[in-house]
Amino acid sequence: MVSDSAVTALYGGGYVATALLTGGLCYWVILRTEMRSRRWFGALLAIQSVWATTAAAGVFVSGRSVQVALGVVWVVAALSTVWLWLVFAVHYTGDEPLSEPAVRLLGLLYLGLLAVAVTIPVHDLYHSSMVLRTEPFPHLETTLGPVRVVALGYTAASVTLGTRRLWRMFVNTRYTSRTQLLSLVVAISAGVAPAVASRAEFTPVSTYDHTAFGISAFVIVVTYGVFRHSFVELAPVARDAVVERLGDPLLVLDREERLVDYNDAAETAVPDLSPEFVGTDVATLVTELSGAADGDCPAEVSLETGGERRHYSVVVSEVGTDGLTRGYAVLLRNITERRAREQELEAARQRLERSNERLDEFASVVSHDLRNPLNVASLQLELVREEHDIEQLEKVAQAHDRMERMIDSLLTLARSGERLDDPDPVSLAEVADSCWQTVSAPEATLAVEVDRTVRADRDRLRRLLENLFRNTLDHGPSDVAVTVGALPDGFYVADDGPGIPEAERERALDHGFTTAADGTGLGLAIVDSIADAHGWETTVTESEAGGTRVEFAGVQWVETGTRPA
Repeated sequence: MVSDSAVTALYGGGYVATALLTGGLCYWVILRTEMRSRRWFGALLAIQSVWATTAAAGVFVSGRSVQVALGVVWVVAALSTVWLWLVFAVHYTGDEPLSEPAVRLLGLLYLGLLAVAVTIPVHDLYHSSMVLRTEPFPHLETTLGPVRVVALGYTAASVTLGTRRLWRMFVNTRYTSRTQLLSLVVAISAGVAPAVASRAEFTPVSTYDHTAFGISAFVIVVTYGVFRHSFVELAPVARDAVVERLGDPLLVLDREERLVDYNDAAETAVPDLSPEFVGTDVATLVTELSGAADGDCPAEVSLETGGERRHYSVVVSEVGTDGLTRGYAVLLRNITERRAREQELEAARQRLERSNERLDEFASVVSHDLRNPLNVASLQLELVREEHDIEQLEKVAQAHDRMERMIDSLLTLARSGERLDDPDPVSLAEVADSCWQTVSAPEATLAVEVDRTVRADRDRLRRLLENLFRNTLDHGPSDVAVTVGALPDGFYVADDGPGIPEAERERALDHGFTTAADGTGLGLAIVDSIADAHGWETTVTESEAGGTRVEFAGVQWVETGTRPA
């Protein structure tokens, strides 16, 4: 037979251990976790620590007045535990507790019961009788009063409502919080069991109310849930609010790369995905995702669903708390349309490269094939002119010169349109001044009104300006004034010459357009081709002096302090 002292030590020691454990868990949950409902759950643990401390004190101290006082604290803690459990369950499952009518009603009942509980010593509404027993340890033997019957109904309703909320989430979610929430349900059930056993007198000490032992049972199960399933680290409401609302497929993996959860969008992306795969290696669904934990996932994966192949970028993020990795979130972003556009652009780029290569080859062949007979014709012309001074021969020589310029322009045009990949910083004013030095026009003037650095190919920028200057001198007076100025997003070259009629400005950049009888019609076309290779937009308009103004927009300026090439 077990001695009274052994029973006292067993009951008292259990309560002391429970008080310490619940107090420690309260500190850890509130200050060391990111649980959404950590304050409510922490308050629940704190009041349970108070309850266990009160029960422990009652085992070791005697005296009716002290036992009655401890009994009041005991009842207040019990009523508060039930209320906090309900509030926590409602908040944890995603709702605001005070917005629920049932919770508000039970809250009012809780306050009324609390008022009765703190006045237990002066009435018999809660306990119809209280008898002090001393064996096997000091305790009060109580009988039900009318208010305590109401309290039992309050307890049953609150526990049922809170447990029902958690159970409903348990059966409706794919998340592994099923085991986490099941731990909570088992905990509250274990907490209620001792109270039921006491009412049925199916306990070692039949006169003692073992309801407080439910605290120990609750704490043991909750502690298991905390350290085994880490239910305080992720609130299920976060899954409903974030995971399901994501339009992109999301897979949640544990540290062993087993599938933990997924959203509805993932079902439309991953072939054969279903709840049966929860808990299995993700590689059984998508082979490429093997290695997510080690960062070995490919940047992109291709999945075929319903006969359609789609491309997804893969983003793997760690999920954890306190610096510890608990799992991984694998986000798949649909880039099918982007991949299609990239493929189209790549195909267009390859076609353009082949076209440019053929154009360059054609220009070289034409240049070679034209220059040979042209050189022969020019040589024969010189021989004839040495023997005969005929005026018509001068026109033939001029035609030869024009053909030579056209050949040079054709080669320039063919090679100036190749796209630039990495232009250099170039001083626009410096290049403009350098180009003007090659101009043989002593009466003409140049004014450079821009002092900025542009990203460009120096040789092609020089060719662009040379063509513009030459075009101005060919079509304008000998004392023409040329200006290079700045625009908000580019620059312009203007003159005070005769200009280009408004009706002809739209086709001024076309191949073959010229207003001079001996012009090649390629000067401005070359300018436009060079600008296009830089990504600039060319516009021909009228200058303030009534001449021609060629504007270049979309120019990339270099910030001050960058050294030009």
